Amino acid sequence: GEASLVSMINPPLPRTERGRPSKIHISPQDDLLAYPSAKVLILLRISDLSVVHRFSHHRFDTSAVRFSANGEFVASGDVGGEVFVFETIAPFEMKYKYNIGGEIADIAWSPDGTKIGVVGDGRPVYFDLKTGSSGADLTCHSRRIESIAVHPNEKQMLILLASHDSRVSVFEKPKGGYRPKYSQLLTAHCKEVYSVSFNDDGSIFASGGADGRLVVYDTATKTKIAERQHHRSITSTVFMSLPSLEEGDTVEESKRRKEILVYASTDGTINALRCGYSMDRSGQWEEVVEEWVVKEDGLQRLALAASSSTGCIFAVNSNGRLDKMRASDGSIITSLNGHKGYLKAIDISDGITVTGDNAGRLCIDNGKGVKSFGDEKSMAIRGVSILTKEGVVLCIRVNNQMELISLCDGSLISSSPLPSEPRSVSKGRDTVAILCHKHILIFDRKTREIITEDTLSIDPVAVSMLPDGTELAIGDSTGAVTVYLITGSTLIVSRVLKQKEAVSAMEYSRDGVYLAVADGSRYVNVYRREDWSQMVDDWRQHNASIKSIGWSPDGKTLATGSVDRSIIVWRLPEGKNKLDSIVEKTGHIPEALIWASSSEVITVGEDGCRINWRFQ
Repeated sequence: GEASLVSMINPPLPRTERGRPSKIHISPQDDLLAYPSAKVLILLRISDLSVVHRFSHHRFDTSAVRFSANGEFVASGDVGGEVFVFETIAPFEMKYKYNIGGEIADIAWSPDGTKIGVVGDGRPVYFDLKTGSSGADLTCHSRRIESIAVHPNEKQMLILLASHDSRVSVFEKPKGGYRPKYSQLLTAHCKEVYSVSFNDDGSIFASGGADGRLVVYDTATKTKIAERQHHRSITSTVFMSLPSLEEGDTVEESKRRKEILVYASTDGTINALRCGYSMDRSGQWEEVVEEWVVKEDGLQRLALAASSSTGCIFAVNSNGRLDKMRASDGSIITSLNGHKGYLKAIDISDGITVTGDNAGRLCIDNGKGVKSFGDEKSMAIRGVSILTKEGVVLCIRVNNQMELISLCDGSLISSSPLPSEPRSVSKGRDTVAILCHKHILIFDRKTREIITEDTLSIDPVAVSMLPDGTELAIGDSTGAVTVYLITGSTLIVSRVLKQKEAVSAMEYSRDGVYLAVADGSRYVNVYRREDWSQMVDDWRQHNASIKSIGWSPDGKTLATGSVDRSIIVWRLPEGKNKLDSIVEKTGHIPEALIWASSSEVITVGEDGCRINWRFQ
């Protein structure tokens, strides 16, 4: 059967760096949310935060995103200076690619969707998408430009830039001219300016920055209308129209209840201000009043996006968490948890999935939602193993620690040192094998103690334990697979299987009948355990080295994941009949894979995505 991508992608969290603003954006139709993460651009559905698509075209970490004014396209930029423009409806094709240079900090579209403005560490540009011809000369600032805003009315041709040189620059179309030129500098800030944005009709705009100052301006006169002062940086500003009034409210009130300005700060607060003209539109501004403030200590708020029709605000926090909040009072509706980067380990048991990443974050998914545990000080995880009956997960980290963590609340039950750096784990019925750089350990699940510790003279790469726990295989960098018999707490060498090159991954089948070994020559060999005869020796379809291997519960199907960004599902030959394999491009390197059922395999990769593939 053909492989098909099941709709379930567990996305990585938005890209964050403490103290620096992040970027997220909502489509004009208020149905999609886009954000950069690792080397991918993620598109979510606003209603339930499910993944619509992920774009994995970037070679560098993504850093900026913006939808076009009609919502048909989304542009994303990365730290390598490349900008891509994608379609936001299936088949989600890439339309344009530009190399601008320097880290991209922000992107803006012209209201008619024909031009795009890109700013960052490099030269700021504003150019026509199709022809590439320049639409404005934006040279003005001496340091990085963090934010760009284009006036929503095409006739105005007004562009604002906010820079780390503490200034906001204004570019306007001169009389008789056809492209915006430098007009003036606004010097209300005394430190880096992080955000600048127009309201819906472009009559006012706001800027916020590292000096904690929020300034609201009148667009026509460029004069300051209102100001707010904070102790910490303001990272993001966004205007949103308030939802329509209930019946019984008068039209006069609707003019007054125009919109709110929401802004985020690194002191953990999100603030909403109400602002609007007085009734006779004489140009007098009403006092800007506080609507509400929400605060969470210890967090920094790094990015905001607002959806007027649903009345929701989305906030990115310094721990990567994405919050969906009500615009009326700032209360949280739902949050998105997950990983921020390189996923290294996965285990699944009784409907619970546990994943671990290079930043030391552990995520537990019990089917009802994902909980994540770990902070900036956590060390990278190299392997996880769920011990369901005991209600704990065993987790090995790079700093030579083995931890037992509760499945219910993620609390640390115990932590013990390992004799050398851990490589991987493999689970048997009553024991778990832990492979270290110079040692092999066997952990007893009942007593929760290590009962065997043997020193290895080889350079081990992979380990697999027979599911009943009576046999163990270790593959090394010379291409030898050493098979040990386990009696009590002692290991006895039973045989050595030679491969063509260094072993890269291996696993026993769930029924214990076969052992599959992948080596550096990209061959997959399958041995029948009863007489150790080689059942398969001609499986070689990957274009790069194999990273992960896993047997299906049916014991006849095997999946391998490779650096060529694909998985291949192999089926054992039946008698003389060879069965076709299924090749599926994954869009990421499957660092680890595991079968959830006999028709579904889960891969985790360097982009922080956990993807379920279902086979028909």
